[in-house]
Amino acid sequence: MRYLPLIFAFFTLSAFECELIYENDLALVYHVVMQPHEEIGLHRDSAPMVITALQGGVVRRLETDGREVDVEFPTGVAVYRTPDPEGEFHRSVSLSDSVIELITVVHKTKR
Repeated sequence: MRYLPLIFAFFTLSAFECELIYENDLALVYHVVMQPHEEIGLHRDSAPMVITALQGGVVRRLETDGREVDVEFPTGVAVYRTPDPEGEFHRSVSLSDSVIELITVVHKTKR
């Protein structure tokens, strides 16, 4: 297995899994697993992405400016997420009592 969390800038130690399962010139596809109430450390989502939950749940974004934003990932529904603005970071915390399992398609952007 190849783990390659390119969409995240910084991590804290956790059981968070982010496995690259496909890549081409236009996109990266990750299989992401968050354990119940798990936190993903400070990071920035740097590219647009479409996330489809195989097992859904709610993730709370803890923004560095103090805001808290709950993002719902309903099972079987695709959710489009825009990239975070330059210099803005957040932590993510699962609010679920069960595992959240996602397929995340990150669109590569030309720079």
